[in-house]
Amino acid sequence: MYREKFVSSVNAAILALLVVSGCKTTGPSTNVDPSRNEIQLHSSGDTRSALPVGDDVSGFQRATNSLAKHVKKNPTDLRAQMDLAYAHIAANDLDEAEVLAKGVLRQDLKNQEVRKILAQIAIRRGQFDMAEIFLGAVGGTDSKDTSVLNMLAMIEMRRSRPAYAMAIFKKALGLNPGDVAVRMNLGVLHLKYRQMNQAAVHFERVLKVVPGHQDARLHLAIIKALRGETEVARETFKDILSAKENNSLALFNLAVVERQTGEYDDALDYLKKYLKSAQGRAAQADDVFALIDSIQKQRASKGQDITDDEMQSLAAGVDKSERVANSRSPGKDSKSSEGSPQKVEPKEESGDDEIEALERDLQ
Repeated sequence: MYREKFVSSVNAAILALLVVSGCKTTGPSTNVDPSRNEIQLHSSGDTRSALPVGDDVSGFQRATNSLAKHVKKNPTDLRAQMDLAYAHIAANDLDEAEVLAKGVLRQDLKNQEVRKILAQIAIRRGQFDMAEIFLGAVGGTDSKDTSVLNMLAMIEMRRSRPAYAMAIFKKALGLNPGDVAVRMNLGVLHLKYRQMNQAAVHFERVLKVVPGHQDARLHLAIIKALRGETEVARETFKDILSAKENNSLALFNLAVVERQTGEYDDALDYLKKYLKSAQGRAAQADDVFALIDSIQKQRASKGQDITDDEMQSLAAGVDKSERVANSRSPGKDSKSSEGSPQKVEPKEESGDDEIEALERDLQ
């Protein structure tokens, strides 16, 4: 009885920390068109399926350590091993998660849950064919499990097949309208095609289920900025940063908004913080240099210049980000493809025809 209460309390602690911050995103990705002088807001999608560590990292670590000790003493407790594997995925420790998952599979070859864990690991590594094999073993597209459908849709997003992804997301929502991960992903997909009204509906519904969901708040703020409501967007980004000062998605978007409103010094400050906090992909360098170039041109037009020291500091940050990216990237598939950003300037809804054409292709 004590053991059951202990494991239950530890698992609940981990789950609470994960759910508060919502779905793990791939981090910011953006397309920049310097020739048109367009600097675009970052957007991101939940292509990894695992939930992230919440703001209380120390509490998460304590709960994970307690669960690890329990697993060591109770090697046949498969549920605890799978919970620990989920925690390792959340912390991006994929190798340890895989060891635990394979250990469960050796003890229980028919275990369905562990196949979903292995699929999540494969998706994070960009091994989409392998992930589909694991997901096919638990029902594939015929599954009634929305987490399975969510992962299959995320694979389609990563393969740049948005119509297929949308069809699967909608099927998942039909089975469970309260699935937060599916709602977030579908919102991001609508945002990618500039269907801001539809995207906003999904993010708002996520917030009804999880009021503190930071990704949903971030994406709603992005929509506000796209519609010209920069003050509201700015306050939301700052509020998010007050809770987690190294939130790279909020930092970059806030730099874009400050640049858009002529607050160039503030834009550069947030950009420097972004370079220090970003997980770092080589692709981010283009985004940063485009933003720096835009700020430099606008300051020059007002008789102001970015100093040599500022440029060297920013360039050093970009160089460091690239080195980190190259040291962490296992292969070509590490670049995200689903989270293309939206222009900072207000726009009319313009993606309906494109999505409808994609959906017709499925019929």
